[in-house]
Amino acid sequence: MKKIQMEQERQMDIERDNRLLASRIAMPRNVWRTSKHYQPKPSMNAYIRNRELVRISLENQAILMKINMSKPVYDHKKYQKDFEITQEYMSRL
Repeated sequence: MKKIQMEQERQMDIERDNRLLASRIAMPRNVWRTSKHYQPKPSMNAYIRNRELVRISLENQAILMKINMSKPVYDHKKYQKDFEITQEYMSRL
């Protein structure tokens, strides 16, 4: 009799824990984070990451300025003329 009662209590505890876990799984993550219990931990590397982001952005801007200031090397008129000459040679074969 005592063994049956202990088994029933154990089964009730397991079912209660399962319901609690199921409700947590069903709850969207953003709702869980906006609850009064959630407090995000401050990032230890936020300052370093921001400084690195600024450095990379400045480097990218400098590279873009260099690209925009440089003169093009590709001369499409020359390549078009070479293509026409090659086509003329091919038509003679």
